[in-house]
Amino acid sequence: MATTLIIFLSLFLIILPVITTTLAYIIFWYEVVNNPDDRILAPCAGRMRKCGLVGFVTGVVSQATVTATYPLGCVTRLWRPRQGVKSDRPTVVFLHGLYHNPAAWFIAKRIFARRGYTRSYAPGYFSLFGRSFDQIAERLTREVETIIDQEGPVVIVGHSMGGLLARALAAVPKIGENTLAVAAMGAPHQGSKLAALAVGRVGRSLLPHGDLVKRLAALPCPDALPRLSLASPMDDMVIPLQGLESSTPGWDERVTAPVSHIFMLYHPPTLRTVADFLDVAAGTA
Repeated sequence: MATTLIIFLSLFLIILPVITTTLAYIIFWYEVVNNPDDRILAPCAGRMRKCGLVGFVTGVVSQATVTATYPLGCVTRLWRPRQGVKSDRPTVVFLHGLYHNPAAWFIAKRIFARRGYTRSYAPGYFSLFGRSFDQIAERLTREVETIIDQEGPVVIVGHSMGGLLARALAAVPKIGENTLAVAAMGAPHQGSKLAALAVGRVGRSLLPHGDLVKRLAALPCPDALPRLSLASPMDDMVIPLQGLESSTPGWDERVTAPVSHIFMLYHPPTLRTVADFLDVAAGTA
């Protein structure tokens, strides 16, 4: 029994992450060779092998971490502020990406709390089967409007598809008027070719040049709303890298260290960059 359990855990925490990360980076390198993005790849100029190694290792580690921590996302009380906890900084709304759950933010929640953002929410949504992007956005709209009613103005931080959901929410008048800043990490603003391999309706809607990408680009957004978009030169999920570039003006677009797509969630320097941006945007720096 113990041997079987060890084999099972090894399969899910080591072997599968290695296989899936290898396949993702094979596609990644094919795209980089045939369709390079000079802006996002600039930090890796002259050291592509080293960047590739960092990307691969962080890809394996992050996928194993997702598997190990996923059950935490089902513990609702972990992803809402504790009663009586106060903060002189805005409430944070964290939006996870495709196929993930609130456990995506277990490190970010701690880092942000140390920076004074002690009140945060990480609403979850199911994205594997059935639901469309619009249905998920409608549900989150109701949840975030309720958070605003209770907490006042918020800042929104989204990873991957969560960044696209943040854009959709900011276009809702009540939310846009009560949002102090939006930060997107690894958001497929212009879609990703890997969406062709996605399971479920919402995943496949993220293809480049698709209807969803066009509709998001046409959404209104308050001109004065500070917006940050972070992209990694070794993002193995948004392919090609051009998909990470915003299709609309007004975004502060920056390139991070060469970590994998998911590892952005666990990378303290990237999370501190977001917190720094929010400090300035919300006037708490």
